[in-house]
Amino acid sequence: MHVSLVKRHRDHVESRLASIWERVLDVDVVMPQDNFFNLGGDSVKALIVCTRVKAEFGFRLSVNDMFEMPTVAQLATILRSGGQERPETNLVEIAAVDNDAWPLYFVHAAPGEVMFLRWIRPHTLSRTVHGVRASGFQLSVQPAKTVEEMAERYVDAILARSGTAPVMLAGYSAGGVIAYEMARRLAAAGVPVPYLGLVDPSVPDIEEADPESLLPRLMKTRLAFLLDLYQLPNSWVGRTDAVSALRDAGAVPADYSADLFERTLEIWARNVLATRCYRPDTPYQGPAVLYTSAVEVKGDSGQLGDFVASGDPYASEWGALLPTHTPVWLSAENHFEIMNDPQLFPRMRDDLDAAQAHCMAWVGR
Repeated sequence: MHVSLVKRHRDHVESRLASIWERVLDVDVVMPQDNFFNLGGDSVKALIVCTRVKAEFGFRLSVNDMFEMPTVAQLATILRSGGQERPETNLVEIAAVDNDAWPLYFVHAAPGEVMFLRWIRPHTLSRTVHGVRASGFQLSVQPAKTVEEMAERYVDAILARSGTAPVMLAGYSAGGVIAYEMARRLAAAGVPVPYLGLVDPSVPDIEEADPESLLPRLMKTRLAFLLDLYQLPNSWVGRTDAVSALRDAGAVPADYSADLFERTLEIWARNVLATRCYRPDTPYQGPAVLYTSAVEVKGDSGQLGDFVASGDPYASEWGALLPTHTPVWLSAENHFEIMNDPQLFPRMRDDLDAAQAHCMAWVGR
């Protein structure tokens, strides 16, 4: 026990940070290398930690920091630095696995963050997983306005990390559309994309000459959703009042600014608008898997062409963008619960392994 305490109290920063975790997570002892999410942490508890760190250290942590540096030892290095703002990054390491499996890059949905990946552990997909988050959560960085712009930023970030190694991609909802465009760009650049996993991807369905004009209405829709989610009245005159109400409800940290809240609404609205207005000039011809709850024709999983032939409207939309032999896996969950389907990640793991094996066999011929 004495050794554990010595390891724990390497300095006052780690000691105070560990004490915050212990209170929030209701555990007896937190060691420097303990992973916050493995100890039972989730998005709500991460927000509470960020708020308490701000109160005790005077430094703003983000939930994304908790993902990137999920141990006391890692977070303490930021606090010791004196709180200098670090450059925004699109890539967040969700799970690290030391094996020969190619990493998976999983693209954000409309909110822009990657909290929906919080349940992924090293064994979940048996490979390293990086979440791809939206640009613009730092107010000094402008959000991307189109799928093409998002894809360009994210592909640049991936190539800076992986070089010309094969890239495994996945995306959920709006992220599926963005991952699709990323795959097109990577393939055009000669970078292999053995796997493109589209989890209930959105369908581009807006024909609008001036899509920017729709942005305020979408932001208002998102605000109404958040207020309703926390059972708050949707009658606030300004964003500042809405942020105050959400602070009081514990939905956002106590020092969450109206400017940052406005930016989160903008990022959501831009992601929705961009993916629904997206029109690729040519279809993607590479390997992909469609995991969906959206098809109306229920039954066994099959190939995309079979569902198109049945007249399913959702399959028909994606049938114009993907090869007809694309496998389709059907989930019994709805769009908002598909990421919680207990069969989804095992199926994705098998598909990822098969895609890598097929690529390696083809290269080795």
